[in-house]
Amino acid sequence: MNKLFKYTCAHSEIEITILSSQILKLQELCNLSFPNETGGILIGSYSPNQKTANIILITAPPTDSKSSPNTFIRGVKGLQQQLNIEWELNGNYYLGEWHFHPNGSKYPSSIDKNEMKKISLAKEYNCPEPILMIVNGKTNEINISPYVFFRNGSFASFS
Repeated sequence: MNKLFKYTCAHSEIEITILSSQILKLQELCNLSFPNETGGILIGSYSPNQKTANIILITAPPTDSKSSPNTFIRGVKGLQQQLNIEWELNGNYYLGEWHFHPNGSKYPSSIDKNEMKKISLAKEYNCPEPILMIVNGKTNEINISPYVFFRNGSFASFS
């Protein structure tokens, strides 16, 4: 059965949901890349009242991504086609990014924060409040820390 995991924020009515199948996919992708960082995008939709972000799909890192133990630069190869298909078939769209910090912090780095601010301001993303899911841990033992970023550079954490 595909359970729904829910993350809430103490300072907001917004919540984030993600399917258990996608949590397992995150675990698998992180195990495959360990000890290197990895990442991808989050695809889904918002509830009609705009208070719940429903993450339906976690993508693998595009093949043109660059990865090391301390760095991940997400590529773009194939992402637009995947987003187009999700939109046409299911009405789902880009919600944000996920990023693995192996044996690292659950908090976004200054690079992560800068990238999310750029995404929030970029017209081509059409995502003024992108989600960043930081995954940290080691093989078969991950933690997920979601954040929502705002155009002014501030962000909210979820648990």
